[in-house]
Amino acid sequence: SVQGSCRGFHGICVDRYTAISDYRMKKLYDEMQRTGVTEQQIIARYHVSLANLTEIDYKRIMNALKKTGSKVA
Repeated sequence: SVQGSCRGFHGICVDRYTAISDYRMKKLYDEMQRTGVTEQQIIARYHVSLANLTEIDYKRIMNALKKTGSKVA
């Protein structure tokens, strides 16, 4: 069975299959803006919906974006 980690923040338990927080979503969009990577590119590469992104997907995508250079202005 998959067990999550309880954070004690308003009693919410989070596991790796739970949708990511608004804060993390903002971080993702910031990285997309920095790199010039579009939502469509992420959907095509990872076969995920950003609206239902999990922790696992978030980490995979952010790791790839961090390795991507900034777009030229």
